[in-house]
Amino acid sequence: MRGAIIKLHKEGRRQCDIAKSLNIGKATVSKVVRRYVELGHDDDRPRSGRPATVNTRANRQWTKKRFMRNPRTPHTNPQNDRHYSTEPPRDLAIVEHRQHPRGIMVWAGVCTSGKTSLIFVDKGVKINKEVYQKDILEAVVLPWSREHFKNTKWTFQQDSAPAHKAKTTQEWCRTHFPVFTTSAEWLPYSPDLNPMNYSSWLILEARVCCRRHQTLESLKQALIEEWDKLSPQDLRPIAENFVKHLRLCVAAKGGHFET
Repeated sequence: MRGAIIKLHKEGRRQCDIAKSLNIGKATVSKVVRRYVELGHDDDRPRSGRPATVNTRANRQWTKKRFMRNPRTPHTNPQNDRHYSTEPPRDLAIVEHRQHPRGIMVWAGVCTSGKTSLIFVDKGVKINKEVYQKDILEAVVLPWSREHFKNTKWTFQQDSAPAHKAKTTQEWCRTHFPVFTTSAEWLPYSPDLNPMNYSSWLILEARVCCRRHQTLESLKQALIEEWDKLSPQDLRPIAENFVKHLRLCVAAKGGHFET
């Protein structure tokens, strides 16, 4: 990048024009040009001491462990695919991001044979134990489970959110569900174990966010539409992989694991 800046500077281009053409900040251009004028070149300043190297005993051992842990996982350096251009196409270089985008809070449940409806939480409502028990468990999950499972024995599982592991919530589940996973049996932090997190939400997000939504209502309708499209054939592998994730977690002794 310094070479491109110096080249344009030698051609008599103004610093603001250089910054605009290279799509970089004016302060960066000013710093490089000022250094070039002072030194007469753009070479790196001489450094004292032995040059740093990545070929150390610790790094070699770390790399060896990484490959031994999962030899089938590819390990590549993403920097190898980086190329610098003096004239980058601006339509590809500009990526728009909205700061603090608005969103929707939603709850849902899945099993091998079906799913609940989406439960949208109103803006400003905090999901405490009272709201969770009354508006989600009692109002939606309980009647749905009675209709869906009837007399079949089933297990209710939830993550360790504060509202979920509250004593009154645990007692509510113990009273109303045939079997449920208690907070003592569930890891405090386990995004890779919850079927909703390791698959269901990812599928829904990929389908819904492939297009822009100008309003929250548009986003909400897209969520409902894509959620309704999820069939038992889509959900069955998600739920059946639950045991696989548990075994991988045990094998990793609660640490990071890859599926």
